[in-house]
Amino acid sequence: MSSSRSIAVITGGRSGEPDRSLLSGNAVHQSLPRQGLLQVALDPTDAEFTEHVRAVDVAFLAIAGQWSEDGKLQGMLDSLGFPYTGCVVMASAIGMYKPTAKSVVQAAGVNDLPHVLLRASEDLETLPTTAEFHDYAAKRDPNGHEYRYPAGLPPLVAAAVQRAALDAHRALGCHSHSHSDFTVTAGGEVLWLEVNTLPGLSPHGNLATMAGAAGISYDQLIALILDAAHHDGYRP
Repeated sequence: MSSSRSIAVITGGRSGEPDRSLLSGNAVHQSLPRQGLLQVALDPTDAEFTEHVRAVDVAFLAIAGQWSEDGKLQGMLDSLGFPYTGCVVMASAIGMYKPTAKSVVQAAGVNDLPHVLLRASEDLETLPTTAEFHDYAAKRDPNGHEYRYPAGLPPLVAAAVQRAALDAHRALGCHSHSHSDFTVTAGGEVLWLEVNTLPGLSPHGNLATMAGAAGISYDQLIALILDAAHHDGYRP
């Protein structure tokens, strides 16, 4: 359905994951015209970003990593009084800092996997020497992994995962959509790992794949995210 709204697809950015951001941004950039929506791609590192973003009606955040998933970009848009998709500042900041996120979901009654906090300054014997696990390269290569969806979990376990994902989403104050990772033990215990408050939006990524399994097409997914954009300014 066509609309007179103009949309800024926010992508790129300063983080160490520009490829992930641009992959999402390009996919959204292609989806919106198919829905009759006017859009322009903007990078928050551009000198005239704030001027350009004021010229459109809503910001669609198709961006990843530091300076975008951690609440900094959301805070800037809030200060401009500008509507945007996804989570607000607090949920973004907490979700990015994993130890705090785990404490919050624990307090909400969600079981999480025990962890050890490692400091970046510490000298550790943690670099892998093989790719015998689902590493970054395998995750980005469509031929390097196999999705199984639905996951083939027993119905009661699958329902427990869904409940825990919603509980974590609400406890962290997430809005619209988020992506939680879990480990399920052989005994069926569901353990929360982390949340992604700005999931990747590649048509072949986790969020789009899960939406497809629920009967939601990629364009429908993008429309749902856009419809849930904030329009009421700052919210704690």
